Amino acid sequence: MMKTMRSLWRLSWIVTLPITIVFLLWASRTHHRYSEFGLRQTTLDDLSLYKSGKLEFDHMAASLRVETDALGVADRLAQTGLRTISLFVREGNLQRLNANLPSSGQEYVKGAMASAGDTVQEVDLRYRGDSVYHWGYWKKSWRVKTDKSELFLGMRKFNLIAPRTANVLNNHLAYRLAGHLGLIGPYSEVVNVVLNGELLGVYILTEQLDESTIRRHSRMPGDLYSGDIAGLERFRGHSQWIFDQPGPWKKVAINNHFEESARAPLEEFLFYLRDPYRPEGQRGLSRMLDVDAMGRSAAFDVLTQTTHSDNSHNWRFYYDPWKTHLVPVIWDPMGWMQAPMEGPPEGVFHDILMSDLHVALLQNPDFLRARHRALEDFFRGGADKLFLQEARDLTERMELALEAEPNHVFRAELLPRQVVVERTQAMVDYIKHVFDTIREVHLEDARSYERFQRLGGEAIRLALDGRIPLTELELVFDRPIQGPVSANIKCKGGNGNENADGSGAASIHGSSVKLACSLLAPVKLSGTVPGRRAKLHTQQGTYDIYVETRTPEAKLLAVRARRGIEGAMASVSEVKRLKRSSVAPMMHLVEPKPVREPVVFSGDVVIEGNRVIEDDLVIRAGTRLLFEPGANLLAKGRVLAEGTQDAKIEFRPRVDGQEPWGVFAIKGSGADGSQFTHCHFEEGNGWKQPLAEYSAMFSIHHVQRVLVEKCTFEDSRVVDDMVHGVYSEVTFRDCKFVRSLFDALDMDISDVVVQRCDFIDSGNDSVDLMTARAIVDETKFVRSVDKGVSVGEDSLVAITNTFFDRCLIGVQTKDESTATIANCDFRGCEKAVDGLKKNWRYNGGGEAFIYKSHISGSTGSLGADSSSRLIVRDCYVEDIDTIRRKRVDMDESVDNSSPRKAAERHFVRHPEDIEAMGDHGAPSLGSTSGSRRGLRPKRKKAATK
Repeated sequence: MMKTMRSLWRLSWIVTLPITIVFLLWASRTHHRYSEFGLRQTTLDDLSLYKSGKLEFDHMAASLRVETDALGVADRLAQTGLRTISLFVREGNLQRLNANLPSSGQEYVKGAMASAGDTVQEVDLRYRGDSVYHWGYWKKSWRVKTDKSELFLGMRKFNLIAPRTANVLNNHLAYRLAGHLGLIGPYSEVVNVVLNGELLGVYILTEQLDESTIRRHSRMPGDLYSGDIAGLERFRGHSQWIFDQPGPWKKVAINNHFEESARAPLEEFLFYLRDPYRPEGQRGLSRMLDVDAMGRSAAFDVLTQTTHSDNSHNWRFYYDPWKTHLVPVIWDPMGWMQAPMEGPPEGVFHDILMSDLHVALLQNPDFLRARHRALEDFFRGGADKLFLQEARDLTERMELALEAEPNHVFRAELLPRQVVVERTQAMVDYIKHVFDTIREVHLEDARSYERFQRLGGEAIRLALDGRIPLTELELVFDRPIQGPVSANIKCKGGNGNENADGSGAASIHGSSVKLACSLLAPVKLSGTVPGRRAKLHTQQGTYDIYVETRTPEAKLLAVRARRGIEGAMASVSEVKRLKRSSVAPMMHLVEPKPVREPVVFSGDVVIEGNRVIEDDLVIRAGTRLLFEPGANLLAKGRVLAEGTQDAKIEFRPRVDGQEPWGVFAIKGSGADGSQFTHCHFEEGNGWKQPLAEYSAMFSIHHVQRVLVEKCTFEDSRVVDDMVHGVYSEVTFRDCKFVRSLFDALDMDISDVVVQRCDFIDSGNDSVDLMTARAIVDETKFVRSVDKGVSVGEDSLVAITNTFFDRCLIGVQTKDESTATIANCDFRGCEKAVDGLKKNWRYNGGGEAFIYKSHISGSTGSLGADSSSRLIVRDCYVEDIDTIRRKRVDMDESVDNSSPRKAAERHFVRHPEDIEAMGDHGAPSLGSTSGSRRGLRPKRKKAATK
């Protein structure tokens, strides 16, 4: 027995030595963590000595479990279907990053990255984020920057963010919800990350906001402002509130048409925000902000219960100089942070009031209407059900990934897989609870009611309460009503007595008068404003409504009303007496809708200075609009400029030889359906303001169904374009574009048809397309200094029966654009068709499909770079033996034996006969939303032209 004990004693070091080593390793790590984060660093996590020791012990055990089951872990990760991103960083570079956290982690080091099925690519890497959960534990957040020539998922910069919550998915799901609401936000994806062969765990891949983000959401390049005074951005001696001054705001994307230091839109917005209790302040906010987008953003806030955008950080705004609006951009929302870890859910915020901007907008009636529309669209359209199903599906896939998760720290504790799964599932249940509560209060509010009192004749006093707007009012009489009808709405608001003309919203329907107005009950703030305890309450307000018709003897029988967009008409209860009550402190609760008479121009009309016409505009045949030097005319209503062959409408300088005039522009949905026939534009320039830019003498901004027919544009001056359209839908038919200084026709993010037009002596491109869908048919391009048709930045164009004569390049397709060319004639162009990759923000070049066309007199004829391709079928190509064949696909049907024979065989119509052609229907590319996406996958957008 004694001998056995001695033997065991001699061999005990085999057991005790590993235990001792493990103990010493654990003790060393515990000491380091406690001294670093318990003593030196200021963190929100309570890292006592005990917590530091427990955290290190749990992590060592979790890492051992993953290491001993490497094959099982790899198999489970493959089953999740999540992307795995592998990072490679030299040990020396890791030591540089970790040398003096957090500041040392902000400098990029060289590394590499690989994803499933992709080759390894060189990247720059650094840590990302100010707070300790980003850089203080094993699972650090990363910023990745690729080379311009090798983007990842169309992004050059993106973040791999270590989730800071126990439910992991809250930020990713919030970004997905932003997409359902049509908001601008970063690309987001749940991924697994491996560093130098070691599994780090589940991350949220999040795009770093820049111009590519804006372009991906079909917006023009513009300034993107970032407002943060938090973490490392804090400083002493000045206000820490982001809305107090423009200085702390940074630009993360820049509109290069303006100075980088220019920030006029931001300054004007902050000026109006300083005093939202004045009518001018609220009107200014409604004018400067994209109210519909702000309404969707507010709907997003209540649906996600986010309180993460406050007076100090997390604000992003994109300024669109073509729509002249600031547009909210979603960033780091931290949705559903109030999701309960145990027990029933807590109360739901129905209004988010965490900043001065929230407080100001929740007293703005335009904004309140927009928020309600967004919520009603979200629930009525079934987006809530689609989103919840997506959340449940992702949660199920996450369970396998979390089995291999060794590093998930929450509040200084390493959470086991089952706890994370349970809390993630609980969050999804909480989301459903929030949705149900918001729907009940904002769309089905039982406290929303209306009552009315007769005021005699055709007048009533209407009382409203509750959150749901009244969208339509009907007065029912005992006999048919004779028109015309006028309506006037009076109330007592925050800026005194308001008297709004609603005649334009009134209409007669037999024995009823309907008023398509939008009326709100007033709201009142309580609690600490702004702050989590702040609340918004509705209260009763009254409106006196006076209707006048040609049937004053009619007796009012009943009043009916519709609540919300899709609510049913219901009877309004009548009471004998309603005390008039104020709608203060709110202002402009009633939208004036007067009957608008169009402005009519005839004869000679002199335009001086900057003139804006809000109403419809009719320009009679034979009218001459004579512009003084630098004068501009902006029309926001529908324009009917219908000249004739013998009585053209002229847009021209007032005096020959004077300095150029500016722009004639139409803008906004009010101008939808505008028509221009037999008009002549000459020697215009453009108009650049601190808040807007009109880069052509004829500019079309955000207008649909515009027809420009039999018009001539000549001799543009100074600015980039002769005619420019953006966010619009325009048809040009039988028009001439002559001697443009630079581009003749520039269409951005638009649908355009160019049919039977002539482009002569264009100073740069004749037609320049960016992210556009276009049809060019039976058109001539003569002596374009650069391209006849430039097809750029994810554009799609069909070019048929068209003649290109002595252009530098007939058609150039680039940056993931596609051109289909059929029955076209290219004569004397230095290059007929070209494909290339120009903008680094696109993964590919251009492609062109050329059918039954004639190419002669070219020095290079066809060409494509290594990122592009041309496909040529059944064409005559004169220099086929010398053509550069790289990325040009030709078949045996190309015939260069006889130009005449080839032309007869390949052309449906000979190009010289274009002028004699009769009308015929142009081919259709289908709808913007459907057909294009069916042709090819959606691609990332570039930010600059």
